[in-house]
This record gives sequence, structure tokens and C-alpha cells, in this order.
Amino acid sequence: MQSAYNLWQKAQYGVGYAQKSFDRIENLYKDNVVPEQKRDEVKVKLDVAIENEKIARDQYQLAKAGAQKEDKMAANALVQRAQGAVDEVESYLADASQYAPYTGEISKIIAQNGELSSTGYPIITMMDIEKAWVAFNVKETLLPQIKIGKEISVNVPAIGKSVKLKIHSIAVQADYATWLSTDARGGFDIRGA
Repeated sequence: MQSAYNLWQKAQYGVGYAQKSFDRIENLYKDNVVPEQKRDEVKVKLDVAIENEKIARDQYQLAKAGAQKEDKMAANALVQRAQGAVDEVESYLADASQYAPYTGEISKIIAQNGELSSTGYPIITMMDIEKAWVAFNVKETLLPQIKIGKEISVNVPAIGKSVKLKIHSIAVQADYATWLSTDARGGFDIRGA
């Protein structure tokens, strides 16, 4: 009888948890943040949790009433079934949330609101602000001043301030770069930015 009571209590907790999850998704759905399909999935999980709670409650009441041995065995089997359903709903709820592997900013939204995406398909790309990097094109004449490991101050017009950067690598620009003339005859002898 105690195990039936415990399963009923757990099923009640599952209903509360499923209701909170549904309420959150419902608010996000109303704000057009999540697609209707996601809302429907969480609603089904809530309905399953409610039904499982009813089954567990009935089984507990049967066990409490002192049913026949066979009835108790059947009730125990139903309690086990309800426990499996509760576990299934809890696993669905655990899969309903996604967590980023690091703190960062969303740099691109790939899947738009309401679109379906396959398992493993990226829906956003994120930028790790702590590991941000930039690439610059530099004239060959300035290369002697640039060394790997050196810190430089660079003015970034887009944010209206100068930032300190550390040079980690230097790569040769492809042959299609603009060539500039450094002599009066007009010969092209340096690559420009």
C-alpha cells in the first residue's frame, strides 16, 4: 500500500511539473517564440501526466480499501505501468529544454519560428564572447611592425572605441588581392588591404 501511495504522490508531482512546463510554453507560444507543434507536444505530456495521476490515485485507493490478493497484484501492475508513463513524461520534459555549452551571444538564427528541424540540425549559432577573434587585411609594408604575440590597439568604428587585440597568427592573402604601386613607373609590387 505504501508503494502505491508513493507512486500516486510522484504522479501528482509529475502533473504539477507538466502543468508548469505547459504554462511556460503556452506563454512563449502566445508571444510567437515557440511553434505550435512544440506547444502541442507539451500539452500531450500534460494530458498523459494527468491521466497517469488518476490511475495511480485509483490504484492507491484500491490498495487502501484492502482488495483481494489478485486485485492487489493487478493494481500493482497498473501502478508499475503508471510509473513507466510518469518516467516517460519526465524524460520528455527533460528534453524540452536546451542549454548552451558556454556563455555567449546568438550570432545567427538558422531555423525560424514554426519551422521543423531534424535531430542534430543546428537551429542557432552562438559566439563565445571570451574567445572572439577578428581578421584584418594589412599592407605588406606594415608587416615588419606586426609580430605574433604582440598586443595592438585597433580603432573599431562600429562600436566607436579602440580595443586591445593580441596577434595569434598571420596568414598570406590570396593572389586575387589588390596590388598597389610604390614607384613612379606604375609597377605593382605590394599587396594592399
